[in-house]
Amino acid sequence: SRKEAEKREKAAERQRQKEEREALKANSRNQKETDRQIAKQTNKEEVHRYLVVQLDPVVVNAAPGPAILTHLRQPPTGKSEHIFQYEVKEQPVPGLVSWKRRVLCQGSTGQVEEYWQEEDRCLLLISAEEVASKVVSGNLEEWAMETKAKLEGRHLTLVIWDYQQYF
Repeated sequence: SRKEAEKREKAAERQRQKEEREALKANSRNQKETDRQIAKQTNKEEVHRYLVVQLDPVVVNAAPGPAILTHLRQPPTGKSEHIFQYEVKEQPVPGLVSWKRRVLCQGSTGQVEEYWQEEDRCLLLISAEEVASKVVSGNLEEWAMETKAKLEGRHLTLVIWDYQQYF
């Protein structure tokens, strides 16, 4: 009968609407989880999980190397969020310390995707003796320009070690 057909049609419509609401809820839960995962990468208690310190072998073999490695493995604070992953990897400039960051983002499928990004800042550790040698030979400026060119626009901070010993 017509009334029964209408009832079945209404019941089917209610079922379809219920399934739609459930799908929206599931998508909302998935989106919240995705947002939560992405937000963790900037949380100061979590940031160490997304960074890798890259040390040139020259840094590890120089005088400050053992102290740097100790601080990376066992920070003075003793807090786990201050322990950083690191790798000894040849850098474009000997003595360079750089960082790479694991970046999480929402992909086209809605799932969390990741990629690695080089940070735009780096440190160059150099001994006072090496700096003095470059000054005496007259090639400090040339060396500085070549070094900056190799870093392809990254911001460089020069750290001179063994300064007291040199004098």
